[in-house]
Amino acid sequence: MNNPGKLIKFAERCSGVVQKKIHKYSSKYSRKTYTQWQLLTLLAIMKRYRLKYREFAEILQLMPGLAEFLGLKSVPHWTTLNKFFLRMQNAMLAILVELSACAKRVEASIDASGYDRHYSSKHYVKRCKMTFGDLKVTKIIDVRSLAVLRIHCTTTRRHDSQIILPLAGRTAAKLLSLHADAGYDAKFIRDSLRSQGIRPVIKHRVFQNIDRAHNARLKGYGKRSMSECVNSMMKRKYGDFVSSKAWNDQFKEMNLKSLVHNIDLMVYWLRGFLRSLVLVLFTAQHYQCLR
Repeated sequence: MNNPGKLIKFAERCSGVVQKKIHKYSSKYSRKTYTQWQLLTLLAIMKRYRLKYREFAEILQLMPGLAEFLGLKSVPHWTTLNKFFLRMQNAMLAILVELSACAKRVEASIDASGYDRHYSSKHYVKRCKMTFGDLKVTKIIDVRSLAVLRIHCTTTRRHDSQIILPLAGRTAAKLLSLHADAGYDAKFIRDSLRSQGIRPVIKHRVFQNIDRAHNARLKGYGKRSMSECVNSMMKRKYGDFVSSKAWNDQFKEMNLKSLVHNIDLMVYWLRGFLRSLVLVLFTAQHYQCLR
């Protein structure tokens, strides 16, 4: 939070995305102290800067400018943010992720990555009898903008070939092509993608010489590395762990991280566009002065 201007821009873009698909209040019986837009924007800021609930509530007390920008009459207690997160619907966050991607016809890439579920202390893990392993998160991303289109989370050992078709079918954007590694190599996957008008760019597992020939003729397979780039970006910026205890809350946390990642990209591209526009205007003015 060393750059207040960047924080305000992030909050502005986040609130703009959130207001398009979420009702102002959860029900007509709400106390109407805070809107759902304000609370979800605060949760996104908290996840963007990797803060905990109590830490974030204390920081908000020291930043009246942010509270005034969001229209908060008072700083919410940290339990208010926690309860709002727990009662949020995962489907709502998934819709917001696709809305923030701003994609209609894209070249996509798919890859899976693991997130640690034992982020809490070992004493806490033992006391709560948490015996689960890592969380497997599969993401479909736009290879051009690096935005996350859709994610799938599982705590089981499901194979990649069982995940790709349902995930691609639920994606709202029109996929022109889908790039994947050899873990998704299967004939029925290629046939199903082609029947949906999606060009499969999937590497073949090498069993015979014809598989090597197929891989040699595979065009554009290098775009698959953009998935690894997105996984690395999200883990470095927002953490390689999930801190929620219940598995459904962990899924919501991953959707929230994807939403924050997409909004970060929106702020980044807008800032780059404005810088290039200023440079063009300055160059044109300087050229007119020379004439």
